Amino acid sequence: MEIEFEDKVLLLKDNQEVTEIMKNYLESRCKLEVITKKSTNNALKSLKENNFDIIISEFQMEEISGIEFLKNIRLEKGMEIPFIFFTEKMNQKFILKALNAGANRVIHMGDDILLSCQILQEALTQEKLNYELIKELKCHRKRYNDNIRGSFESLGIFKMP
Repeated sequence: MEIEFEDKVLLLKDNQEVTEIMKNYLESRCKLEVITKKSTNNALKSLKENNFDIIISEFQMEEISGIEFLKNIRLEKGMEIPFIFFTEKMNQKFILKALNAGANRVIHMGDDILLSCQILQEALTQEKLNYELIKELKCHRKRYNDNIRGSFESLGIFKMP
């Protein structure tokens, strides 16, 4: 079964210069369509209007923190889309908060932005593969459960809900 992966990225960064470098890198080297947003409110609107494959976010954003934005996506919206924090602000406490909130990865953006983008590129490749495999596994699990349910019902053993 083939999994659709449109390679569309939502990038949340408030630093315009870094955002442009990242956008250009990801579009040219990774062949991704990158939509950039400076605020979480605009990002939430964009999530309603577009289907993104991955979200890359800064930790400190204008309206709400990246952690709160992630929680909103995971809990309220029920989205399982891969989420990567790509941030300059890193410590163990933040990393634990991010992972506990449902982030797939936390990547430190160092002084060398191009090297950091290369690290991000590898993470995107791995997360894309993970996401595709998880979706395929869920599809197989559903098909398996449907087959088991049908088998039991056809044998008259018991009716499953």
